[in-house]
Amino acid sequence: MFLALDITVRKRNTERGNAMESMWSGSISFGLVSVPVKMYVATKSHDTAFHQVHKEDLGRVRYIKRCEVCGRELRSSDIERAIEGHGTTVVVDQGDLDDLPTDAKNEIGIAAFVKAAEIDSVYLDRTYYLEPDEKGLKAYALLSRTLADTDRVALGTVRIRNRSHMVALTAVDNVIRLQQLHWPDEIRAPRFTSLAQAPEVSKKELDLARTLVDTLETAFDAEDFVDTYEQRLQGLIDEQRATLDEDEGVTPNAGGEVIDLLAALQRSVEAAPAKKSSQKQVTKAGSARKRPANKRQVAKGAAAKKVAKRASAVKQQKAG
Repeated sequence: MFLALDITVRKRNTERGNAMESMWSGSISFGLVSVPVKMYVATKSHDTAFHQVHKEDLGRVRYIKRCEVCGRELRSSDIERAIEGHGTTVVVDQGDLDDLPTDAKNEIGIAAFVKAAEIDSVYLDRTYYLEPDEKGLKAYALLSRTLADTDRVALGTVRIRNRSHMVALTAVDNVIRLQQLHWPDEIRAPRFTSLAQAPEVSKKELDLARTLVDTLETAFDAEDFVDTYEQRLQGLIDEQRATLDEDEGVTPNAGGEVIDLLAALQRSVEAAPAKKSSQKQVTKAGSARKRPANKRQVAKGAAAKKVAKRASAVKQQKAG
């Protein structure tokens, strides 16, 4: 099997992802105050999505759900949830789940307020944005301002898709964020026997380590870090796409003008500025900080060189 990139589907998903869609709606409840809100996922993945294809004819590889007892191919309506153990199989259908007593549906119940520094980062899970309903704007603003002014985090629980979650509410730039937290019994305790034989650290070593930390200390800026693997992967995909376009011939654009893709790509590579280093250059006097190049401006590296070389070869063939 091969891994292939579904360009069409990826573009469609990207366009749809630009408009935020709420995944849950309910209310924040603290004391006698109720704030109606909608929940939105705060993050998205920029990883390139591949699918599997048949090596010989590039047909898509599909996964079929089949019963291992009767051998029949199953539809979703034929399938139930089950738990196996102790020699038995216990089936739990949706009706059983709906009858379980849980937190109030569609309500984020605030139980306490704590200092943000008291929450260990190991508990942090996914982050969401909460948008207020027009009727709850004032109550939303009140809660947001209170959380920010007191530097507190609101702790509570919420039921989403038949599961209860422990959550923390914080306020950043007047927007309330909801952070899902792991339950205490989901946190694994580190048990490393190797630490028992850890050697002692000398004062000189510790002082040098602290000096290094002080030298490299700077304000946090996520833009200082670039996913170079994803950039190189996109360069490889662009090279493969250009090769396919060359095999299929020239491609007309929307205005009907014929474009030589390889020549245009070569000009783009030649016009692209050199990649800036995102690493901090440390000198004896201190550290000098450099901003990384814009992702669209970073050269494609080895992939770009291959494309340029291919384009040059094509030109020479045409000239000959």
